Amino acid sequence: ALFRSSYLLWRFGSCLPRLQVRSWLLLRLLFAYGGTFGESTWSGYSANISTNPAAPSTPSVTVNSRTLTARVDGYTDVKANKIKFQLHKDDSATALREAIVDIAGQSAITTFGNYQMDLNARYKVRAQAYNERDGQAIGYSTWSAFCNNVTTTPDTPPTPTTNIDPEAMTFTAR
Repeated sequence: ALFRSSYLLWRFGSCLPRLQVRSWLLLRLLFAYGGTFGESTWSGYSANISTNPAAPSTPSVTVNSRTLTARVDGYTDVKANKIKFQLHKDDSATALREAIVDIAGQSAITTFGNYQMDLNARYKVRAQAYNERDGQAIGYSTWSAFCNNVTTTPDTPPTPTTNIDPEAMTFTAR
């Protein structure tokens, strides 16, 4: 009976959602041993499966005129494969924009461009890691801390040029 129970657990246990495996295992063991509550060979083992990744570090942010670049470096939690960045304007609690990018190596980087940014405005960014499989998010981390506020600047005006032809100038005496 123990061999049959072990085989059934191996054969059908992977088909059940991960969070139900422990309950299914307990019920299977109860039925396999006639419902008695004795010591079993499985009693010393348990599975604690967490799908939530660790929070990423605070994003580093650079601003070039009206282009803001946010990046997270050194992220090593294998339970995440994507980073979601949130852009907030003027300390607002509501996100102005979001960007989701794949983690490449141990880094994730995104850019919020000109059409998304106002001149002379303050912005801050935070990040969240999550695990996506087959188009579905499995587990989310907590949000990172916000980066320090950064301010966009207007584009530098072009350098004025002068095209004066001294021979075309005329002076009148008064």
